[in-house]
Amino acid sequence: MVQDRDEHNRRVLERKQQFKAECLVYKGGACAHCGLVDTCPDVYDFHHNDPSAKEIQLSSRALVRFTEEVRAELDKCELLCSNCHRREHWRLRQPTAEVIAENVDEPLADRVARMESKLALWAQLNQAAQKG
Repeated sequence: MVQDRDEHNRRVLERKQQFKAECLVYKGGACAHCGLVDTCPDVYDFHHNDPSAKEIQLSSRALVRFTEEVRAELDKCELLCSNCHRREHWRLRQPTAEVIAENVDEPLADRVARMESKLALWAQLNQAAQKG
């Protein structure tokens, strides 16, 4: 029975690896931002340009066949290496020009007080974490 399970797991892994390889080939096999080409498929992520349009979780364990539905989902994505993917999500979390403009009107003393409050809270949390 264990042999059957091991064989099943091996075949599922092979199908997942083949599926990812087909997706990588379809998206060009290189990071859309930095141009990285790597033989290790695990360094690549599929970044949805519009997360609200995501219909399929491409990393789902259930996906093992390259279908038209998968192709349509990949068309909504950029192929990014893991570093560029993290940078892209960092960039998306940065404040917009409108948020920055709103904060410009805040008096400097208020901004300093707010930052000091955050630093004090961080110091307390750090101290509590060190205690145990």
